[in-house]
Amino acid sequence: MFNYDRIAATALRLIANFGQVITITSRAQGAYTASTSTYAVTETTQTTRGVIDQYKAREIDGTLVQVGDSKLIIAVQGLTAPTINDTVTLADSSKLTIKNIDPISPAGTPIIYICQVRR
Repeated sequence: MFNYDRIAATALRLIANFGQVITITSRAQGAYTASTSTYAVTETTQTTRGVIDQYKAREIDGTLVQVGDSKLIIAVQGLTAPTINDTVTLADSSKLTIKNIDPISPAGTPIIYICQVRR
């Protein structure tokens, strides 16, 4: 049997060496408060490292992948899976929104997430 843990460890090491510090912020709707007619919002943040890569021109269709979109590659190890519409804050404080997530999971073992992000 192939050892995917070694590949996951290699991915984590490469992202740690070549990536930047990022913060992923998830928002979840909580309980409804009748007196204010609002829902509580719970924010959860995770700090990790990620690598930004650009889409090639042939990958941009103008609908699903738009001009200006980027790929964010993050290692799975020690991370709760991000979700669509989570906010990513990069090292330079710029903010991106996750539009799509493609987990790379050979034999069902998640190794990295490739996230489509948009400003």
